[in-house]
Amino acid sequence: MSRHLDGSPKPVDQLWHRQNEWLHVRCKACNRSAALHIGALALQHQLAAQTRLYEVIDRLRCMKCGGKATTLGVSTRR
Repeated sequence: MSRHLDGSPKPVDQLWHRQNEWLHVRCKACNRSAALHIGALALQHQLAAQTRLYEVIDRLRCMKCGGKATTLGVSTRR
């Protein structure tokens, strides 16, 4: 499994594989958290089905403060 520089696991699944699941993220700066439906996120931003989940996470920013997001997990429930 690939790992981030901080040693945490890198979610390498493609979006189509996780399209019915929820991505739970938290802002590193303000600690705001959100649950994002992966399929809806891909449709809204017209992301290719082959895009890797970690590529999306690396681009996520907080809507409140603009801080970088960190992943809390991926689950089948919100």
